[in-house]
Amino acid sequence: LHKSLGLTILVATLARIGWRLAHPAIALPSDLPRWQRLAARATHVLFYLALIVIPMTGWLASSAGGRAIQWFGLFEWPLLPIGGGREAARGLMAVHGLAVKGLYVLIALHVLAALKHQFIDRDNVLHRMIPLIPRRP
Repeated sequence: LHKSLGLTILVATLARIGWRLAHPAIALPSDLPRWQRLAARATHVLFYLALIVIPMTGWLASSAGGRAIQWFGLFEWPLLPIGGGREAARGLMAVHGLAVKGLYVLIALHVLAALKHQFIDRDNVLHRMIPLIPRRP
């Protein structure tokens, strides 16, 4: 299940990047300080990077170790043509684990920034992320 979800996230992320290239993001509010706009863009790029690196290193590790991947029990996902055996798989899994920890940090920063905008700045940034949240006057 873990590997199937990871590969599904990889495919969905690549599709999302394709969508984003064809449909640019809505501009951030012009009254945001420059450093916040840069931080927001950097965070989004790092999210995309993590959502590619994490499943790719897992896939590479499985491939290096020669471990088959069943995608939700429906079919066998192809392994990548790399070698290296268990030693390479261990190194790739170390990168995999480090990237996951980085993703946790990004999630925490993202949540804290959203809460700051909602409760301290009292602007409509959170409404942009979650339209069900009422717009502030």
